[in-house]
Amino acid sequence: MASVSIENLLDGLSAEELHELSGDIDPSLQGQSSRVSETTRYFDRPRAAKNRYDIKSMICVMEQKSQDSVEGENYLPRKYRDWKKEEKSKKKREKPVEEEVKLPDELEVMMKDIGDEDINEIAAVLGLHSLLTQQESFAVESQKLGEAIKKFGLRKPGIVQGKRPKSMPDMLQTPDTIQISEILKRLKRSDPTLTEIAMNNYKDVESVLIDIARLLKKNTYVTKLSVANTQMKPAVCLHLIETMKVNRTLESINMESNYLTGDVIA
Repeated sequence: MASVSIENLLDGLSAEELHELSGDIDPSLQGQSSRVSETTRYFDRPRAAKNRYDIKSMICVMEQKSQDSVEGENYLPRKYRDWKKEEKSKKKREKPVEEEVKLPDELEVMMKDIGDEDINEIAAVLGLHSLLTQQESFAVESQKLGEAIKKFGLRKPGIVQGKRPKSMPDMLQTPDTIQISEILKRLKRSDPTLTEIAMNNYKDVESVLIDIARLLKKNTYVTKLSVANTQMKPAVCLHLIETMKVNRTLESINMESNYLTGDVIA
């Protein structure tokens, strides 16, 4: 095909075609009305969808498809993939069928008209003396239940009543002032017949115990002293300890008390 010059082509175009061609080559040559923005120019035109892919998500999808595929040489069975839960058939529990006892016609007629007294007479004839009717059995059970309830101190079934706690009597005794004054007098005059002093189970005798401990420092006749369970405080015990350091006649001393501390005993 012979080459055609551009000038010959342009000579064959009309004025309108030349104007359109100039607009395509250089948009600035068009009028102001025709020069619009690209956004406005293509606003009404349908836009093609953008084919943008997320590479990471596509790779994950491909890996999942590869694992799920059972075709190819690289297929490996996965645990729990092909496993399906076996459906267990639910078997309904069959109710036990009660066998009906059929009696002869004569016995059926007799059983319809029989009463409790007649049954007891038959049981006596057969030797079944322990056979009871339903009413008698219920009465016996109620009686046994009542006896069992009485053993536990209950009045009605299902109601538990707590017992009142018993008040503990005061084990400590009020000291006999006459006896105590007599003991102190005999200690002061060093009575040789006074060889044992018993002040057990007395309360509020701290001052008396201190006086006894002071008088025993010079006494040489008393060999046994009992002051157990007198609520003795550590201060009173210290007076008795000082007495034991000086007195060499005492052989037995019982001064048990819950108020003594470890330091005093040591």
